Amino acid sequence: MNKVTKNFVRDSFSQAANEYTKATEDIGLWESEEKIWAEGKEDERVYEYGDKILPTGEDGRDTFIHFPDRQEIVECLKKSICN
Repeated sequence: MNKVTKNFVRDSFSQAANEYTKATEDIGLWESEEKIWAEGKEDERVYEYGDKILPTGEDGRDTFIHFPDRQEIVECLKKSICN
């Protein structure tokens, strides 16, 4: 088992951020979002780029989710690791 150190945490999160970035690129998330926002077709209930309202299914309730971009993840990690 790896010893949990700041470097281990930083490296683990860095790897996760890179994998997240690749996954969102593979499915075209940001390209499709960019087009939606550029055309002014974003859901009126969202506040910022990366926010989505997703239907949850049978119960009729929607779920709010924010998809951070890579820079948001890196900034969050820097704050978390440095504090």
